[in-house]
Amino acid sequence: MIFDLNENNKSIQTYNSYMVILEAENKFIKNSKEFFLRIKELIKELWEKFRNKIDVLFKKDTKWIENNKDQLLELEVPNDFKFEIFPYWKASSIISTTKIMDFTDDAKFLEALKDDDTFRETYFKSLYLEYKKLKDVEWVEGIKDIMRGGPSVTITKNDIKTRIREAIDYCLNYGKLSSSIKLELDKITKVVDKASIEASKSSTLQNKTVNDEKKDAISGVVNASYTFEEIYLLGEVGETDLKAINDKNFEYKKQMSVDKNSMSDKDTSKASMNQLDAYRKYSKLCQEIVSAKMTIAEERFNQYMKFIYSLNSYIS
Repeated sequence: MIFDLNENNKSIQTYNSYMVILEAENKFIKNSKEFFLRIKELIKELWEKFRNKIDVLFKKDTKWIENNKDQLLELEVPNDFKFEIFPYWKASSIISTTKIMDFTDDAKFLEALKDDDTFRETYFKSLYLEYKKLKDVEWVEGIKDIMRGGPSVTITKNDIKTRIREAIDYCLNYGKLSSSIKLELDKITKVVDKASIEASKSSTLQNKTVNDEKKDAISGVVNASYTFEEIYLLGEVGETDLKAINDKNFEYKKQMSVDKNSMSDKDTSKASMNQLDAYRKYSKLCQEIVSAKMTIAEERFNQYMKFIYSLNSYIS
């Protein structure tokens, strides 16, 4: 008897990190407080979907495994038994050693974040080296293929006992996966929380700088030689003030005032925005890894259960 793996339906549920960032970018200004808060909400939604699916799968399938575990481990199948499946067991090591690191302000860490491949090669080295062996595949899809262990293989009577034990152990311990996934998502959420606070401060600082510039402009308007239209661009002033404009050096004075009083604020704002970019890049690159883990973890459970259920007819 032959059971085929449908490669066009590799996963029942895909946890897509790209869609998290894309939705936030489409709805909000990049690096704004609202942008990061929406990313936080979407991460929470992904987690709840994953956690709820674990509960459903666990209740539905593991009870049957527990009731039939002993018979499954001693099972004899026909010589012609075949079951096609991805060799997930080959990827167990690389998945367990690919971990999300804490965000740091270390110069090397921040420099690596400027380039996606540099960061991946530095902090997800084993996974990145395997990815470079693949041909014509994007990173997100490539790492999922790596986590599948490679091209599909066929389980036969010769190795069925080893594969049954591995599948049973994985499925019965599937619920424990949630704790490790949650820890990694918490690291990302912590950074996104920090980013939303920094974004709020940055926005306040930028507004303060703009308002200070407008105040400087308006305070010097009495002796300036601006047209009515030009003055309204600087800020709202009364008609009486406009009639008093006569100082042709106002632009120079205004610029000197702005340069002197607001340069430090601008520099701080620029530095803050660079930090926000780092937070956003960290969130994106780490979500790619965790989302792939979630997708393959669920897919692996489903494929193992198909394999185990395929043995039901051989249970006496």
